[in-house]
Amino acid sequence: MMVRRSAWMTGAVVVGLLLAACGSKGANEQADRSVRSTTSTTGSTTVPSSSSTTSSTSTTTTAPPTTTTVAPTTTAPPRLAPGWDELKDAAIPALCDHPPTTLVDGKDVTLGEHDGFLQLNRTLANGQPGMATLPSNDAGPLTAVVLSCNAGGVGWPDSIAFFGSGGQFYGYHDLFTDIDWEAQGMAGPARDGVSTLSVEGSTLRVYTAALSPTDAECCASTSASVDLQAGNGAIVAISVQEDIGD
Repeated sequence: MMVRRSAWMTGAVVVGLLLAACGSKGANEQADRSVRSTTSTTGSTTVPSSSSTTSSTSTTTTAPPTTTTVAPTTTAPPRLAPGWDELKDAAIPALCDHPPTTLVDGKDVTLGEHDGFLQLNRTLANGQPGMATLPSNDAGPLTAVVLSCNAGGVGWPDSIAFFGSGGQFYGYHDLFTDIDWEAQGMAGPARDGVSTLSVEGSTLRVYTAALSPTDAECCASTSASVDLQAGNGAIVAISVQEDIGD
């Protein structure tokens, strides 16, 4: 009887020790879960804190100031009436039944011995200037110069050639064919007859020997003044008057 009680007590002690060990292990596991839970909770609150910090440190970019580039203004050089140095080697169209050419020292040097001649007159036969400057409404100032020519044989009445800036050919006025001389009571200008050029405002006045209706072509008995104006690419005679004299 004493042996069975001792055995029972011994078994009870073992069971108690086992239960104590299990309780201690459970407590330790509970403690471990508590620590992990705390760590996990702490970590979970750190992330939004870090996100909040990132949001508050955003960078603000300022756009560069706009700039406006202004193109430099350019002023065209003034157009000037050409002088003799620009006229004497000018290119001209077909004139006086001669083909287009480039002058050499004021003359058409391409013509043969029996083809006649063509030349610009810097100075007239009487010593007067053969050039004058006048304005135009479309090409700036022009230089008018007396042009003499023929196609061989006897001389022809003079003409007036006009040149713009740089010696550019502008226009031409044939004093014989471009005017109705009969309507003015005359037969036409005399051969090589221009004696004077003058300018009044925008008008070029040309004085020339002229033929009366009864004159032979060799022998002019009167004179005339012809007023020319340049504009819109043309040369127009606005007045023709016989100069009867005193």
